[in-house]
Amino acid sequence: MKIATLGFDDGVGDEPTLRALREAGIRATFYLVASWLREPIYGGMPLADIRALYDGMEIGCHTLTHMSPGQWRTGDAAREIYTARDMVEHFFHQQRPSVIAWPYGHVPAEGGLEIATQAFQWGRVTTAYSGPDLGRMTMRPTAPMTRWAMAQGAIERGDPVHLTGHGYELARHATLLPCIVATLSGAGYRFVTASEYFAETCGGA
Repeated sequence: MKIATLGFDDGVGDEPTLRALREAGIRATFYLVASWLREPIYGGMPLADIRALYDGMEIGCHTLTHMSPGQWRTGDAAREIYTARDMVEHFFHQQRPSVIAWPYGHVPAEGGLEIATQAFQWGRVTTAYSGPDLGRMTMRPTAPMTRWAMAQGAIERGDPVHLTGHGYELARHATLLPCIVATLSGAGYRFVTASEYFAETCGGA
């Protein structure tokens, strides 16, 4: 199944990445930290301009504050998950997000996990995740974008490819994203959003 998805965490330094994606006609997924949308991270950009910045992309959650789920205390899970989800939904005037990327790849403990499965359809970890397989809450990428050569075997086999990264990383490596896009496109891959990718590769489970 030759499908590929690109996911970007944090929402820091995304402008060059967004320009490159639009030039290539690719719709990717951006996992944003909800509380950061109202902080100086966007350089005082008006809220309407932030919405316009991500227009056409899929917006996923990266929790409310980017605190590691391993450090959550009683009550934190509901705030980090539900509040973040609702803020993203209302901020972008979009349908409720269905995907969340866990900060640092750490999945919440049992109570938080139960909340997560009620709030989101899919949860994404990192390639370094070594915890238990929790099904749709521990969707693992093929490779980080900065080490995307790790996905070469999957590309040669025609397997689905899921790459993750950060906008600020790609801003420092201007040729990285065009190289990834050219390689996957040249191999006949179709680009989809994360939620579409998970639904197609997991049968919508």
